[in-house]
Amino acid sequence: PYTFSEVHERVNLVWNANNTVTYEQRRTWHFVPELSKGTLDDQVTNLNVITLNAAHFLRNTYPLLRPLINIFLKTDGSLLWKNKPVRELLFEGVKDPLLDLLKTINSTSLNIPFDKFGWFVGRNLSDTFDGTFTMRTGADGLESMGFLTQWNGS
Repeated sequence: PYTFSEVHERVNLVWNANNTVTYEQRRTWHFVPELSKGTLDDQVTNLNVITLNAAHFLRNTYPLLRPLINIFLKTDGSLLWKNKPVRELLFEGVKDPLLDLLKTINSTSLNIPFDKFGWFVGRNLSDTFDGTFTMRTGADGLESMGFLTQWNGS
């Protein structure tokens, strides 16, 4: 019910001597209200991805905690579902106390690169999220034009 336009722009172009071009891709999403059935302020129910991932991590990393995690999840079923505005779930992100707690755990197996959860948090208008691409320009032959030679340097 929510329609967005998506624009891809190649930015930070570097033309290389080996007939390739290196660039990053900026994606921009714009909400299109006239094609949508709701607004970004609509409340929607979504799985609480933070709780589910935390439970999965703890079960696999600390098996002795499995019974405690099960009790915790069963006592408050609402922990598995969150009602939030569309704008927060997609782009702005949702603050979660469990996420804040998990970020304080000093664990090499737990790497949380963000402060909020959202399906597209950090992606809208980002030059770096999709990585760095290197493609053939076709200067050495049209058959090679557009051929991806590297992504993120390899």
